[in-house]
Amino acid sequence: MSYHNGTIWPHDNSIAAAGLRRYRHAAAAGQVIDGIMEAGVRMPDYRLPELFCGFRRDTQYNNGPAEYLVSCNPQAWGAGAAFHLMQTALGIVPDTTAGRLYLNPVPFGQARSVEIRGMRVGNGKLSFKVAYNGGRPDVEVLEKPDDLDVILDEPPLIT
Repeated sequence: MSYHNGTIWPHDNSIAAAGLRRYRHAAAAGQVIDGIMEAGVRMPDYRLPELFCGFRRDTQYNNGPAEYLVSCNPQAWGAGAAFHLMQTALGIVPDTTAGRLYLNPVPFGQARSVEIRGMRVGNGKLSFKVAYNGGRPDVEVLEKPDDLDVILDEPPLIT
């Protein structure tokens, strides 16, 4: 195991998940999100570190990931990865110059519901709830700026 060989970097994985999601591979993105989030809940203080060891999962003893001893925790990239993973899981894609925000959640982990309140979008705030009923997400927009259209779908493909 070395710093750049065989380690798991949460921020790199958040970028990979976002790329998978952008090109319509939601199930694969969900697997990446689940894996990193599962690791995060097993870390001290539920913090994603800079990196951790990529050893095979210990299913016999249900241990958490092996810490890379000199990784920083807390660390800005690790902390930012949690927000990027959540944005990707919820399918939040703003297009504020056009007055739109795409919102297309996919099920992830053991989440039954997610609520976002007061998220700054343009000059206003957006609040919404996502309930996962049988794996299918139901979205309820609670608050939004008058000049913002919330579109419950994938954004157009970027080619």
